Amino acid sequence: MHMNLLSSSSFAPLSSVLKACALLKAFRLGKQVHGLVVVLGHDLVFLSTTLIDFYLAVGCISEAMNVFNGFNGRVDPVMKNSLISGCVQNKKYKEAFSIMSTMRPNVVALTSALAACSENSDLWIGKQIHCVALRFGFIYETQMCNVMLDMMNNTSPINSLRILKLAITILEIPNKDNPRARASTAYEFH
Repeated sequence: MHMNLLSSSSFAPLSSVLKACALLKAFRLGKQVHGLVVVLGHDLVFLSTTLIDFYLAVGCISEAMNVFNGFNGRVDPVMKNSLISGCVQNKKYKEAFSIMSTMRPNVVALTSALAACSENSDLWIGKQIHCVALRFGFIYETQMCNVMLDMMNNTSPINSLRILKLAITILEIPNKDNPRARASTAYEFH
């Protein structure tokens, strides 16, 4: 039965098993699934992000990095975003910033990095990430606005004026499809 599952062309069952292992924090079972796939010689590219998510969910950063590093040059932005987010969730900020420095910026990576700055009270790096977001035109993305406000609010009480200016900018955004950022801003200042 196990061979039938693994010899099928679909990796969806294995992906589902790994996601369940992550939710249950079942490290040993997830590691066995990973090993079984490797032993049987199946290509891990399809399962790579799921494997990275699994190892990060159970707190095994080094295992996630091993999966990531095993794909020399074949790493896609989704895999990198997953690893960055997982590193931030596991409070491995240096690793998250290191990975982010190797890729073209995108909203997911930048918001994850800003969340790390917020949790780590690192305003200087947060400002640099904000500049990158401005340069690439991500500053009005809802997710970016919310994390930027949170980062500025958490890093220093001196930033109150900057937060107020950013909030006013968000409220004046001509894009009417941004109600979450406006609601977040209104909540911060009520």
